[in-house]
Amino acid sequence: MSFDVVSNQIKNRKEDILAELRQSCEKNTAIGIFTKDTHELVTTGVTRIVETPEGDYLIMLREHDLHGYPVERPRLLLSNIERIIHFNIDYDDPQYVQVRKKEKFKV
Repeated sequence: MSFDVVSNQIKNRKEDILAELRQSCEKNTAIGIFTKDTHELVTTGVTRIVETPEGDYLIMLREHDLHGYPVERPRLLLSNIERIIHFNIDYDDPQYVQVRKKEKFKV
């Protein structure tokens, strides 16, 4: 994969981030989210986007990441998202559903 392809998948501008979040919500695609406060990467899907009275957006994420681990903060404000990575994969891709099922039953 070339640098240009990867750089096109990373979005830094607020408008681009919001567009990718909406696409994840509408098409059930996976997305990688870097938050400003923790600088951690969460790979999951978006379930809902709500505009706040303050003009921000509340982003509601799936309860589990792609690999089945619980998402610690399933609600984020758009203003706290540093950048996102667009993935060309459905959140419900059979490969990842299998991984999530295995993780769910670990002891």
